[in-house]
Amino acid sequence: MKMFQGKLKYLTLFLAGGMADLALAPFFVFPILFVSFPIFFKILETAENKKQAFKIGWCFGFGYFVFGLYWIANSLLVDAEKFAWLIPFAVCGIPFLLAIYIGLFALSYKVTSQNFSSPAKIVLFASLWVIFEFLRAILFTGFPWNLIGYTALFSLQFSQLAAIGGVYLLSFLIVIITLTITCKNDKFIAAVIILTIANYGYGYYHINNQVQHTKSASKIMIFQPSVQQTLKWDPLAAKKQFLADVDYIKSKNFKDNDIILWPESGVPYYLTSEPWIVDTLQNITPNNGIMVTGALRAEGETKEDYKVWNTLYAISRTGIYKYYDKIHLVPFGEFVPLRNVLPIDKITPGALDFSRGTERPVIKYTNGPGFLPLICYEVIFPNYAKSATKPDLLVNITNDGWFGNSTGPQQHLAMARMRAIEQGIPLLRAANTGISAVIDPVGKVISSLKYNERNIINIDLELSSSATMYNTYGDLTICGLILISLTIMLIFRRKLQN
Repeated sequence: MKMFQGKLKYLTLFLAGGMADLALAPFFVFPILFVSFPIFFKILETAENKKQAFKIGWCFGFGYFVFGLYWIANSLLVDAEKFAWLIPFAVCGIPFLLAIYIGLFALSYKVTSQNFSSPAKIVLFASLWVIFEFLRAILFTGFPWNLIGYTALFSLQFSQLAAIGGVYLLSFLIVIITLTITCKNDKFIAAVIILTIANYGYGYYHINNQVQHTKSASKIMIFQPSVQQTLKWDPLAAKKQFLADVDYIKSKNFKDNDIILWPESGVPYYLTSEPWIVDTLQNITPNNGIMVTGALRAEGETKEDYKVWNTLYAISRTGIYKYYDKIHLVPFGEFVPLRNVLPIDKITPGALDFSRGTERPVIKYTNGPGFLPLICYEVIFPNYAKSATKPDLLVNITNDGWFGNSTGPQQHLAMARMRAIEQGIPLLRAANTGISAVIDPVGKVISSLKYNERNIINIDLELSSSATMYNTYGDLTICGLILISLTIMLIFRRKLQN
């Protein structure tokens, strides 16, 4: 076919990469991967040299990231006068760089796949794909957004494998399944079909098992203020909005809750610098629970030692109980990498870069549930949802208002759902304007609020008492599986060569 040959094949790859995004949130058109990945695989097989292999992978990756991350440009329109000139970089430059991972993946496959049988090539392809997903999550502060494993959320049962090996194990399985249609080995095809059926069987079992392992419920309130991002930090508008939010909570039955949850920057002030804010929040704090909200924290008297943190506060009736400073900051959003070289400001208000937190506490107040805090973007990193002390809940506060009513907030929610499955505990999500949600231990959204909806969620949430394999062993399962697969294939290739 002409579309698989000459220069036209690079356009085909770009479109195939873009098509793969339809398998992600909010669309979850999983069958599209049976077209997208085989096209990539078949064209990569025709690569005549390393340079061409890299180019093939890069074009597929560029399409995947352009269509999957277009919404980043929306954040630059909040202060368009200052940042609109960066939109071409956001729309094309970031995907250009991220596509290098896929290019290097394709190059690695080209170098290592010689003399492999068709089934072995598929397993090698899946193994290398996951390795480069790992690298994307680690290098240059990491950006594991839209890992292919998140497409598994098209089915609650299919996605439960994450409780064993996390989202990376799902990536491994999905790549194998979608490439099996390129294979003519009947035994391999049968094995993959059996594996897929077994995965569904495990999913049904795991969901039923989690339902049986529940303990006492907690009373939760989640508040979604739905404040326009352009007004969020305007001094006059911020105070008016904050007082309106306080009155809104006062009008609700808030006193008997264990946790009232506000979003990231739910309070648009430096909390410790404004005593009246803390006093006001104390008055709408549950009698025997806590108010949890995002706000800024600052320390230092001089310009040299002044620091600012993006912080989650837990407030009791007697004042600030505990706080957590965000550890994993967003490049260009909360700090500017290579600030001495790049002549730009961070997108969030304020000239000073945020400082990183150092501790990740499980916050527990009296007899209420203990929770592990995750601020915004931290929820996309599987390791941040894991703690030496197992919490009852994961709490994710975020402000996705930066990205508009796009696929971005939907993708972010999907990643939060995966964290709940991996750890086997519920996740509470409070967003400034969508998508606030309560997610149960198997990743089901049991209550949520729409984008731009100003409302609350009230729920008696049952807590899980069981632990998952992923919670215990983390990524060792998928790492071990990839190591064993590559070792076996290497042994068989040497035998063929001899």
